[in-house]
Amino acid sequence: LLGYHEDGWSIEQLVAYREENPPEPIPVDAPQPGETPPDDEPESTADWLSLAREQLPGWPDDTLLNYRENGWSVAQLVAFRDENQ
Repeated sequence: LLGYHEDGWSIEQLVAYREENPPEPIPVDAPQPGETPPDDEPESTADWLSLAREQLPGWPDDTLLNYRENGWSVAQLVAFRDENQ
Protein backbone atom coordinates (compact mmCIF):
# COMPACT_ATOMS: atom_id res chain seq x y z
CA LEU A 1 0.00 0.00 0.00
CA LEU A 2 2.90 2.34 0.67
CA GLY A 3 3.74 2.32 -3.04
CA TYR A 4 0.21 3.43 -3.90
CA HIS A 5 0.39 6.21 -1.31
CA GLU A 6 3.70 7.37 -2.77
CA ASP A 7 2.05 7.41 -6.21
CA GLY A 8 -0.66 9.75 -4.88
CA TRP A 9 -3.53 7.27 -4.41
CA SER A 10 -5.96 7.98 -1.59
CA ILE A 11 -7.68 5.28 0.46
CA GLU A 12 -10.95 6.22 -1.24
CA GLN A 13 -9.39 5.72 -4.67
CA LEU A 14 -8.00 2.33 -3.66
CA VAL A 15 -11.38 1.21 -2.30
CA ALA A 16 -13.18 2.42 -5.45
CA TYR A 17 -10.64 0.64 -7.66
CA ARG A 18 -11.06 -2.59 -5.69
CA GLU A 19 -14.86 -2.38 -5.99
CA GLU A 20 -14.63 -1.81 -9.75
CA ASN A 21 -12.00 -4.55 -10.26
CA PRO A 22 -12.72 -7.41 -7.88
CA PRO A 23 -10.12 -10.19 -7.80
CA GLU A 24 -10.80 -13.49 -9.53
CA PRO A 25 -12.34 -16.01 -7.12
CA ILE A 26 -10.01 -18.70 -5.88
CA PRO A 27 -11.29 -22.22 -6.60
CA VAL A 28 -12.28 -24.06 -3.44
CA ASP A 29 -9.99 -26.97 -4.32
CA ALA A 30 -6.94 -24.77 -5.00
CA PRO A 31 -3.88 -25.52 -2.90
CA GLN A 32 -3.40 -23.23 0.06
CA PRO A 33 -0.18 -21.27 0.51
CA GLY A 34 2.57 -23.68 1.44
CA GLU A 35 0.72 -26.69 0.01
CA THR A 36 1.67 -28.42 -3.18
CA PRO A 37 -0.98 -29.44 -5.67
CA PRO A 38 -2.00 -33.08 -5.60
CA ASP A 39 0.14 -35.40 -7.66
CA ASP A 40 -2.08 -37.21 -10.12
CA GLU A 41 0.75 -39.38 -11.42
CA PRO A 42 0.42 -43.09 -10.70
CA GLU A 43 3.08 -44.40 -8.33
CA SER A 44 3.66 -47.79 -9.92
CA THR A 45 5.62 -48.03 -13.14
CA ALA A 46 2.95 -50.25 -14.71
CA ASP A 47 0.16 -47.77 -13.94
CA TRP A 48 2.31 -44.83 -15.12
CA LEU A 49 3.10 -46.63 -18.35
CA SER A 50 -0.56 -47.47 -18.91
CA LEU A 51 -1.51 -43.80 -18.51
CA ALA A 52 1.35 -42.73 -20.77
CA ARG A 53 0.28 -45.21 -23.45
CA GLU A 54 -3.26 -43.75 -23.37
CA GLN A 55 -2.05 -40.17 -23.64
CA LEU A 56 0.83 -40.79 -26.03
CA PRO A 57 -0.16 -43.56 -28.42
CA GLY A 58 2.61 -44.69 -30.70
CA TRP A 59 5.43 -43.76 -28.33
CA PRO A 60 7.65 -46.79 -27.60
CA ASP A 61 7.54 -48.14 -24.04
CA ASP A 62 11.31 -47.88 -23.61
CA THR A 63 11.20 -44.20 -24.60
CA LEU A 64 8.37 -43.48 -22.17
CA LEU A 65 10.12 -45.32 -19.33
CA ASN A 66 13.35 -43.45 -20.04
CA TYR A 67 11.50 -40.14 -19.71
CA ARG A 68 9.92 -41.36 -16.46
CA GLU A 69 13.32 -42.32 -15.06
CA ASN A 70 14.49 -38.79 -15.86
CA GLY A 71 11.65 -37.21 -13.87
CA TRP A 72 9.13 -36.43 -16.58
CA SER A 73 5.44 -36.69 -15.75
CA VAL A 74 2.87 -37.84 -18.30
CA ALA A 75 1.35 -34.34 -18.23
CA GLN A 76 4.74 -32.80 -19.02
CA LEU A 77 5.28 -35.20 -21.92
CA VAL A 78 1.82 -34.45 -23.32
CA ALA A 79 2.47 -30.70 -23.04
CA PHE A 80 5.85 -31.12 -24.72
CA ARG A 81 4.29 -33.11 -27.55
CA ASP A 82 1.50 -30.56 -28.02
CA GLU A 83 3.95 -27.66 -28.08
CA ASN A 84 6.20 -29.34 -30.63
CA GLN A 85 3.76 -30.76 -33.17
